[in-house]
Amino acid sequence: MFVFSKMDYSDANATFSLFINEDGEYFTVAPEGTYTSMEFKQLYDGPSYNKSLVSTGMMITELSEYKVEGTLFTPEEMTELKALLEQIPEDAEWDFISMPQYDYADFPDTQMVVLYGRDEAAEGNSRHLFGLSNEEGGELRKAPDSFIGYCVDDEGSMKIVDKILGKMPLKDKELDYYGSYREYLDIG
Repeated sequence: MFVFSKMDYSDANATFSLFINEDGEYFTVAPEGTYTSMEFKQLYDGPSYNKSLVSTGMMITELSEYKVEGTLFTPEEMTELKALLEQIPEDAEWDFISMPQYDYADFPDTQMVVLYGRDEAAEGNSRHLFGLSNEEGGELRKAPDSFIGYCVDDEGSMKIVDKILGKMPLKDKELDYYGSYREYLDIG
């Protein structure tokens, strides 16, 4: 399973997590998604302190049941994505990302986008593959109104990020901006 989350701290209605199962089907956890955050948390029967981790994909667990909203990838594409995930070395390094300044009108004040993948071979419950944030602070920030972040230093991981990022329900300006992350690796 893969989970892409966009957390918009200035507009709760723009926050969502999109879950992609092994068959390429998806559902969303969002105010107007397949589930609201509260509804989705009720599907997870583990400790209450883990519920928010599950609803944002930071912890990926087996859920007893969920509704499918649609299909994003074919079974063949999912087989390829899963193989790429399994081939990422467990000790893979991180590439740091410092993105260029953007037009302030195009992005919210505080936003984070992240991608997790469930990899049975890796330690832990889910594997952090990619993340960008424009929250205040951060040693790598080169300019105001810019995003900083990281991705796994592995070509297979970056292929996963590119394929999934391209299918996310984001604005064109967001897709163009986030999608150019490879141009800004290791600048810090």
